Amino acid sequence: MKLIKFSVVRGDYTEKDKVERGADLFYLCGKCDEAIPSIPKDNVGCQCGNVFVDKDYFRLVVEDYSNFRVVRKKD
Repeated sequence: MKLIKFSVVRGDYTEKDKVERGADLFYLCGKCDEAIPSIPKDNVGCQCGNVFVDKDYFRLVVEDYSNFRVVRKKD
């Protein structure tokens, strides 16, 4: 299994902040340590349910912003 490394783009979001999206950006859940694409092909969420992306409505749902980071894959 290949270990993927990420660099943090930003991690100090609040509910009112607009969270970046991009083909090279991922949303990292600090609770379950799972990264999901910011622009997924299907609706997707992390294992613990803290972060969810509703692709159909272009909506991001985060339960706990203190455990949420936007990251980019390192080469």
